[in-house]
Amino acid sequence: MSEVKKVVLAYSGGLDTSIIIPWLKEHYNNCEVIAVCGNVGQKGELEGLEERLDQMLPWGKIIQENFA
Repeated sequence: MSEVKKVVLAYSGGLDTSIIIPWLKEHYNNCEVIAVCGNVGQKGELEGLEERLDQMLPWGKIIQENFA
């Protein structure tokens, strides 16, 4: 199997997608994790999302898109 260097994660901000970030880095040789979040009109559900991601990925990339 080839070495995984970069992972793009559809990030919701919930427990599952938050916990998977350190797991991915640990199990895939400290790969780069890019978290992607799409706003499709879910209002307050995205509040605090950037702060949570900053704690999980202080060195990483955060991509947010507004579709609403």
